[in-house]
Amino acid sequence: MRVGYAQQPSAIDREHTRWILQVMRNIQTTKPGMTRGDLRKIFVEEGGLSTRTYVYKTCPYIKVDFEFSASDKDQSAEKPED
Repeated sequence: MRVGYAQQPSAIDREHTRWILQVMRNIQTTKPGMTRGDLRKIFVEEGGLSTRTYVYKTCPYIKVDFEFSASDKDQSAEKPED
């Protein structure tokens, strides 16, 4: 059994593949210990009831859940430093 394209990928397919690779590399730059402010350079909050779900800035179908620790004792508001 041979796995792969049934035909040569089109220019659009190649461009989509390059874009996905760039997105994956960009997302992989996220690391534990990053702040909300750091993550907002790559993601935006999805909105709604969940404030932990973020979406990739240029594609709302790419979603990531993050957990944050409060940056200080005042946990009443989310801060970029969390």
